[in-house]
Amino acid sequence: MNLRRAVFAAVGARSTAAGFAVAESDRLTSISVVVVTSALQEYQQRVLWAKQSWARDWPEILFVAGASGANVSLGIESLPCSDDEERGVCCKTILGLKLALKRFPEAQWIVRAVDDTVVFPEQLAAELQVFDARRFVYVGAPSITLLCHMAKFAKQCGELHAGGGGGIVLSRPLAEFLLNLEDLFLKLCRHDDAFLGHLLRYVLDVHVMALPGILQEPRFEQLRWSGPGLPPRCPLPLPPSVYSPMEDWGPLQPFAPTDAARLGLIHAVLADFRLERSSCVCAPFRRWGAI
Repeated sequence: MNLRRAVFAAVGARSTAAGFAVAESDRLTSISVVVVTSALQEYQQRVLWAKQSWARDWPEILFVAGASGANVSLGIESLPCSDDEERGVCCKTILGLKLALKRFPEAQWIVRAVDDTVVFPEQLAAELQVFDARRFVYVGAPSITLLCHMAKFAKQCGELHAGGGGGIVLSRPLAEFLLNLEDLFLKLCRHDDAFLGHLLRYVLDVHVMALPGILQEPRFEQLRWSGPGLPPRCPLPLPPSVYSPMEDWGPLQPFAPTDAARLGLIHAVLADFRLERSSCVCAPFRRWGAI
């Protein structure tokens, strides 16, 4: 492992230096999204809802599933992975990133979403401008797992990582370099988000960065959205933040009322997704729950 780290550090230094050769005027804000799903009918229904809503007019999107989950009518592409929620989702994550990098060479940000992530692509691209896309950048809703009693999570327990349901954003240089770690990631990974965060932390010294508009949990019961144009800001005083008890995993911070124009990625079941005129996101919530 020490040898691997030395090799990775050396290659990483070269990769980062090459990134700085990009001219300031060439800095792009474009993003591509790879949505991981599976063969289950419930999940494929979520893909249909996505294609009828947020994904309808955004071309830089891939929907991927394991070998048994391809669906031509829905545009779900098949990857040589199983469709289980352990090593299978790890495989779909890394191969999905590889496909997105190849398919969308102009994208500076690669987003790994799941079928119940709602994406606001233009707003996310605007929010990501606070980061330097030429560097190794890892963005999401900072979350932790407390499943210390489970052997597979022993090393990841209590570590911050980007919660998978709320979406994981990688700068292009980081996503490209992560492919160098594909074999190591697939060998070690048992649940993609926590294991990805662990790998980035200890191999590359890259840590998750937060954006206020990336929301992991609790899941929305209803979301109010303004429609075309920017909505007015939230009224003052704001409603109180929403806290939820930490059980076996979850986001580090509570949900605070948020101006709708700042939403980038949210974990929401699209069957409950509503578009209504409102100034901000101050909605009731359902239970916490894993994907």
